[in-house]
Amino acid sequence: MKLVIDANIIISAMIKDSITRKIITDSKIEFYSPGKVIEEVLKHSDLIAKKAGLTNEEVLSFFRILLDNIRVVPEGEYRDSISEAFNIAKNFDEKDTPFIALALKLNRLNSSPVLASTRFAHRDSFAFSKCSLR
Repeated sequence: MKLVIDANIIISAMIKDSITRKIITDSKIEFYSPGKVIEEVLKHSDLIAKKAGLTNEEVLSFFRILLDNIRVVPEGEYRDSISEAFNIAKNFDEKDTPFIALALKLNRLNSSPVLASTRFAHRDSFAFSKCSLR
């Protein structure tokens, strides 16, 4: 299975030793995320350090470990799906456009379903399934 995840999922895995962390580090799932996820996590590194009880250096080190299990995809690889993704995302959160665009692109390239796990997935299951399953 392939799964597109957003910064919130990664940050959650960094803050707490949880099932999210275990899934990202130990599972057979192929994780993907748009390139902007790196900037987003780094922007919140001080808060992550405070909540996790880690130093900034430990946060960055742990982030590198998580990134070993996440393929970060440059925007150029899914740019052709941005317009379609925006039309989906505008119904709940336009900031999710890159994540949806990446899921749409991966769905076109692969025969197995790609799910997009973002904030809206928990609020609106119809939108989640509409944009993320092939």
